[in-house]
Amino acid sequence: MGITNTTTSGHQRPTDIRPIARRSALGFTVYELLVTLAIATILVAFAIPSFRSYVQNTRVTSATNDLVAALNIARAEGIIRQEDVVLCSSTNSNAPTPACGGSFSNGWIVFNDCDGDGAPTTAANVCLGGTIPERIIHAGQGNGSVTSAVTLIRYQLNGMPSTGAQDFDLCVGGAAKGRRIGINNVGRVSTGDFTC
Repeated sequence: MGITNTTTSGHQRPTDIRPIARRSALGFTVYELLVTLAIATILVAFAIPSFRSYVQNTRVTSATNDLVAALNIARAEGIIRQEDVVLCSSTNSNAPTPACGGSFSNGWIVFNDCDGDGAPTTAANVCLGGTIPERIIHAGQGNGSVTSAVTLIRYQLNGMPSTGAQDFDLCVGGAAKGRRIGINNVGRVSTGDFTC
């Protein structure tokens, strides 16, 4: 109902004072678009540093897990085979005939070392009375900067390292935090935080 209005002829007619409904527009206004872009820009500005940190932490964790796996494989194989198994740094760990050398940052290899020379040899050299040839058990690529006082760890048949307790400090791609991988005197591996 509206307000009544009297015309010149004396008749009353209803008048509607409601505003005329605007046609609804489809899409967004420029102001809505600008506000949305401003909010998205702010969110991205906060997310990028966090994402970069996440990526660096993931790389550190991945590289740590690779080296810990190699250490555990070397220890387990030494116990299982009842012979010395060596983990050494290698600059050509994925080559057909890898060799020890360089630093753990470049990569590493794990092999049974039946002749005790600390180097992988050909299949012609055999262990345990000629039954098991020396072979590469595990090879890994270096994924960051790994510092260690040694370039070779020999696990004896009892699972203990002949080098005693050792630490590996691992930093990846400018990350502020790295990981320290420790080997105790009985050969068990542990990890902890390390400031790069």
